[in-house]
Amino acid sequence: MPDQETSIRDLLLEDLPVRFVTAVVEKAPIAYGNAHSRSYAEPDYEKAEGDYIFGHNRRISMEAMVRREAIRAGLRATVEETDLGHTYSLIRAGRFLLTESHVRCKGDIPPAAFFREQHAAVNSLLLNPRLPFAEFDPLLLYTLSEANGIYGIIIHGSEVDDAKTPAFMRLVFPASDCKSIADFVDLFELRQEMLARAKAIAATEIAVDIAMPKVKRKGEDK
Repeated sequence: MPDQETSIRDLLLEDLPVRFVTAVVEKAPIAYGNAHSRSYAEPDYEKAEGDYIFGHNRRISMEAMVRREAIRAGLRATVEETDLGHTYSLIRAGRFLLTESHVRCKGDIPPAAFFREQHAAVNSLLLNPRLPFAEFDPLLLYTLSEANGIYGIIIHGSEVDDAKTPAFMRLVFPASDCKSIADFVDLFELRQEMLARAKAIAATEIAVDIAMPKVKRKGEDK
């Protein structure tokens, strides 16, 4: 890492609301299940048609859910248009720009696209710089802790024999060419860490309140 004192995980813990991460992880199975039901319960469809439409329904369900939960958590979420006229959800969370996408395996990265390459332009520089003589290049002095516009993709996918349930969810940070992963964080693990931190902070605040009870001034409501 170019900034040895800061990691992507540290920034995520600072910038992503626990409410957003928790909601996305907990509601993804619902989105998958609804997409599966709509695809295969339609009486006019046979299996071939269900297989075809399921991916589209899953994308619709996940895009809407992620965007909705981002807004509920106080983040900015917009619908953007690609150079080909397709739409996608863009989430702005502190120093991060986030989109979502389905992949077959957790080690995969979504296909390269112009809009992804635009968003990921700064990632390689921050996460895996390779140019020499950083002291002479002002761009390489741009440390991770001072970064803005770090691009991440919420990837998700299921096992072949259980398409109704997401088997993995990761936040991956692509290299600038969007052909490889520069860094990643498991969303299931991040959620657990966030909840543990929130619980620890709450316990500390309670302990402080007990140790240092607030003294009411004369005239305050009892």
